[in-house]
Amino acid sequence: MKKMMIAVCIVAALVLTGSAAMAHNVWINVDNHYPGVGRTVEIGIAWGHKYPAGRVDQEMKPGNLAYIQVIDPDGVKVVPQTVSETLYKLTVDKAGVYLVTAGIKPGVFTKTTEGRKWSDKRGLENAISCTSFSIEAKTVILAGGQGKNLDGKTGQTLEVVPLTDPSGFKTGDQFDLMVLFQGKPAAGVAVNAAYEGYTDENEAGDVAPHAGGHAKKFPAGGTTDADGRVKLTLDRIGYWIVTISHKTPYPDTTVCDEYMHNMAFTFFVNP
Repeated sequence: MKKMMIAVCIVAALVLTGSAAMAHNVWINVDNHYPGVGRTVEIGIAWGHKYPAGRVDQEMKPGNLAYIQVIDPDGVKVVPQTVSETLYKLTVDKAGVYLVTAGIKPGVFTKTTEGRKWSDKRGLENAISCTSFSIEAKTVILAGGQGKNLDGKTGQTLEVVPLTDPSGFKTGDQFDLMVLFQGKPAAGVAVNAAYEGYTDENEAGDVAPHAGGHAKKFPAGGTTDADGRVKLTLDRIGYWIVTISHKTPYPDTTVCDEYMHNMAFTFFVNP
């Protein structure tokens, strides 16, 4: 009996740690969200659970990044200069908004009584649940004090579209944004936001989604209305991250159980 109880505990621990290990976000760190025309900005790709001071949590595994894309104020794709897989430079030569997006390679995992397997449920014994995941990020760079193309769409499956210009925010103002899923407004989606360093102040301060949700309260949050819109009240200046995890049923449960789309949108609130 004792050996059986030990085995049960080990299996439970594997399942729980497997779930927590998948709770990650990718996000975009820009050194200057509001540059003058002609200036060069640095674009970093970050990865992890938390949004600490410095906006860097964990090292991304080489080869994990699927893409980085920049769309200029006229809707034209531009190619940033590559410094490394997680660092890029962009010279802004037009006034208006540059839309920057990135994502890791999508994948699938199945939780089983023997731990997590990096495959769907086909051919696996003792499968508990399967998730097909997509993890992406977006940010905006407003050049020359102009908001042209702020509400431009990039085509991400789960996308955050800012409806108010963050460069004019002051403490206590509301950030009005829209969440799109497959190009359409997504109603009833939970949206959370945290400022840089928030996770340094809270032991359970992960900003990445976890199975079962968060027990803590975020500095800002809400649920999208019928038009996919939500307003977030921002209580301080500095860098912020908006995180969303949207799950939908997988069409064939013999293969997998759900799709999970994680999105992180970063921006800066001026003094």
